[in-house]
Amino acid sequence: FPAYVDSINTKTLRSKEPGVEEALRASTRLRATLKLKETVEHADLIFILVATPTSAGEEAYDTATLSKVLSDIARLQPQNKHIVICSTVMPGYITNTGSFLLEGCSGCTLSYNPEFIAQGEIMKGLTEPDVVLIGEGSKDAGDILQSLYEDATSNTPQICRMSPQSAEIMKLSVNCFVTT
Repeated sequence: FPAYVDSINTKTLRSKEPGVEEALRASTRLRATLKLKETVEHADLIFILVATPTSAGEEAYDTATLSKVLSDIARLQPQNKHIVICSTVMPGYITNTGSFLLEGCSGCTLSYNPEFIAQGEIMKGLTEPDVVLIGEGSKDAGDILQSLYEDATSNTPQICRMSPQSAEIMKLSVNCFVTT
C-alpha cells in the first residue's frame, strides 16, 4: 500500500479506470496517507470506503473491515467530526453497529452516503450521478454533504436526504432493481 500512496501523492498512479489519472493530475488538494490518526485530526468530514463483500453467512455483507475502521477511529476519540460510510451495508448497521462503535466520540455524527457506480464508469458516476443518497446522521451533516455534491458534480443530481436506515434500504432496493 505505501507504493500506492506514494503514486497518488506524486500523481503517477496508473489506472485502467477511465478518467482516474486525469482527475488525479488535475487535483490540487488531494493527499493520500496510511496514517489514520493524521486523517482524523486533519479532517472534519471523514468518508469511509472499504470493501463489504457479499458473504454466505448470516449477514449479506461482510462488514468486518468497516467495523474495524470505525473501532480504530473511536480509539482516537475524535470530537465534532462528521463520519460518512459509503460502503454497502444491511439496514440497521449505521444505527445499531456503527453508532455503537462510535458512542464515545463526543459530538460526532455517523451518516450513510453510498455511491452508485460501475466499473469502467467510476469517474462518470462520481462527477455526474443521477441521484445522491444521503442518510444524514444530523441536519448539519446532511447540509454539508448536500453542499459538497452541489459543488463537486458537473450535473444537477437528485439529492435525496433521509434517515440512515431509510438510505440503507434504498441502496439495497436500487441494487436489486439494477440487478433485475
